[in-house]
Amino acid sequence: FVEDVGGTLRAFEESVKARTAKQGPDNPATLNALKTFGDFHQDAGQHVEAAQVYRNLLAILRKQRPLDETHVVATLAELGYVLLQTHQATEAEPVLRECLAFREKAAAGDWETFDTQSLLGGSLLEQKKYAEAEAFLVTGYEGMKQRERAIPAQNQGRLANTADRVVQ
Repeated sequence: FVEDVGGTLRAFEESVKARTAKQGPDNPATLNALKTFGDFHQDAGQHVEAAQVYRNLLAILRKQRPLDETHVVATLAELGYVLLQTHQATEAEPVLRECLAFREKAAAGDWETFDTQSLLGGSLLEQKKYAEAEAFLVTGYEGMKQRERAIPAQNQGRLANTADRVVQ
């Protein structure tokens, strides 16, 4: 996988461009391909590139009416996460606040809502806004810990990351 990341990313990028040209940028298949492209960058540790793909995807999603909140929220979460990975805490904060507002409205008790609280707390922590960060970090960790069994296997590392942020 690692040896072929560049070739695979180039091939995927060409596929996204072709799909966009043929089906349009707001076609559901194009949007799914774009999301997957961002996820692939993220999985390859290319957070700057992933952030750009997620920004582009978010811009397209925001133009749709009615607004598909599910995809917007997922994209906001991924964008906020990769922005934190690249130490862009100031830029991550409003993204994560928006994501959290959606999640608290739609699924207040879900583990992802608490993960978003922790990510927002991490953004505030990195900005040295310690007093505000503490509440998000503690609530996020406690909520995720209580829902540990509901966290999918591929996301189990998020709980450890949340604990690390509390310790910081």
